[in-house]
Amino acid sequence: MTNKELVEIYPFLSIDDSEFTLLDFLPKGWRGLILHLCYEIKEVLNKEGIPLSEYYVFQAKEKFGLLCWYDNMECTKDIILEHRKKSKDICCICGAPATYCSTGYISYLCEDCKKKFDIY
Repeated sequence: MTNKELVEIYPFLSIDDSEFTLLDFLPKGWRGLILHLCYEIKEVLNKEGIPLSEYYVFQAKEKFGLLCWYDNMECTKDIILEHRKKSKDICCICGAPATYCSTGYISYLCEDCKKKFDIY
């Protein structure tokens, strides 16, 4: 799916008028998790009768190996917390199940990525 198509479905992923989306600045291995988060956020907003145009993501990033998502709606907090917890179970590089947590700079990785990138 192209960034343009993503922004049509989830306008809150847009970064001003650039060709990039928030997904471009987050770990690639989390793409599926983040798209699921976006789907669930959109569902909750629709259920609450909140237009997508009123929803903003102030910041999305990786911190201490976990997904951090900061927005302007109280009704999304539980969904965001659920996906934050799930992010430690997903390899941030490839998206496979994470089985290892690095030391120093914290990253959750699968065994293959740990070996491939010689991370300890």
